[in-house]
Amino acid sequence: MTDFFYRDFEETYRGSRELIKRRLKAYLPFIQPLFEQNPAAPALDLGCGRGEWLEVLAIAGFAPTGIDLDEGMLSACHDLGLSACKGEAVAHLSTLPDNSQAIISAFHVVEHISFEQLRSLVSEALRVLKPGGLLIMETPNPENIIVATRNFYLDPTHQRPIPIELLYFLPKYYGFKRIKTMRLQESEELAHCETLTLQDVFQGVSPDYAIIAQKEADSTVMAVTDMAFGQEYGLTLETLSERYDSTIQLKIQQAMIKAEQAEIKAKEAEIKAQQAEIKAQQAEIKAQQAEEKLIQLLNPPPLFVKMKFFAKNILLSRYGVRISIIASKCIKKNIFLRNKLVIFINKNSKYSDKISKYMSFCYGLQKPLESEEVVTTIASLEMMNDVNFAIKKNIEKSSIIFLVQK
Repeated sequence: MTDFFYRDFEETYRGSRELIKRRLKAYLPFIQPLFEQNPAAPALDLGCGRGEWLEVLAIAGFAPTGIDLDEGMLSACHDLGLSACKGEAVAHLSTLPDNSQAIISAFHVVEHISFEQLRSLVSEALRVLKPGGLLIMETPNPENIIVATRNFYLDPTHQRPIPIELLYFLPKYYGFKRIKTMRLQESEELAHCETLTLQDVFQGVSPDYAIIAQKEADSTVMAVTDMAFGQEYGLTLETLSERYDSTIQLKIQQAMIKAEQAEIKAKEAEIKAQQAEIKAQQAEIKAQQAEEKLIQLLNPPPLFVKMKFFAKNILLSRYGVRISIIASKCIKKNIFLRNKLVIFINKNSKYSDKISKYMSFCYGLQKPLESEEVVTTIASLEMMNDVNFAIKKNIEKSSIIFLVQK
């Protein structure tokens, strides 16, 4: 492009110069050891754009040169006093002498060129690099689902995403000694997060990646970059997928635990409900018993003492009190019944006269009996005499010893 469209486009969607320069500092562990081996060594940046990488190389001590086709981008480099010229990247690379460059870089270039041009770029870079020199190729990462399906196509000059495995294979095929995949620009927060959402999996993989290939050199030269090549960088789709699966499994386990706890609580509630029902039934029984007791208090029930004797039901007063007196050996033998009878007669004086008169009448006495005498007289009756007496006095048979009923 010959106008300033692409320059403005990058300002809007790629980020500011300062943001890009901060991101590019991730490469310093690779290039700083090279500077110690090759002070002020030349470096070539293919598709240099606005020149952010040229600035980083210059600060690191290298002598960088940039190549780009876009006039607006070259103008931005020239405004900063950076060395940059117009040209086609692969064509310019092919004009350079062997073993002449310490670093050849191509940031977001390979996705703009054909595969044949990419192959030429890698093979020519191996020829042009010094021993131990580095080829750096950064590009959008198609492992990131959002990048691969949407963001990549935002740039109208992009041709196709390049899978990591393919870009890794090219320098290996052409003979570079060692190769490192460096995933970049992932969220620092997400890098240390264990609980992920599905959206994190879709867009959390490092949105860019770089293939860093080093040309063979003697062991002392290769050793200076061992640490940088030994590190792992960025977030892979597999890593995030595993974390997400772990998150789902954890949620499933938590849900199962909650379900089990809810089931236990439901059973406990059911038991409590059953207990409450039992208590309610017991309370109802107690209420019925209390009601019966209340009725008994308000309407005293007949007092029954089961014995085989003869008795007569006699209406003793106009108040409707019916008292039946039974002659029994048991009264004589049972002090409790005897005392109860005495107490009753003593407490119910209005009945005692009638009872004593009745007893006096029955036995032909001249005067009414006292309460104790009444009881004693009842207790002293003999069984056969009772029978004869009952027949003579027309006393009806009964199985009741003593009955008071209102």
